[in-house]
Amino acid sequence: MSFENFKVGEIVEGRICGTFRIQSFNKVIGHNMVWLKEVHPDNYDNESPNPKLAFTEDMIRKLDS
Repeated sequence: MSFENFKVGEIVEGRICGTFRIQSFNKVIGHNMVWLKEVHPDNYDNESPNPKLAFTEDMIRKLDS
């Protein structure tokens, strides 16, 4: 499952702050939700041990190249 141009495993930026790896997608009360794990911006393989976060789809964007 994916929303828009995003897919599971992709590295994205939060619209305000943070760098995340997409874990999964879901609909919650009619909203497209993206479940994320924070990753270190210098080493995308280094995931945070903290629990997953959920953002609405409009709160993430593709990484700037």
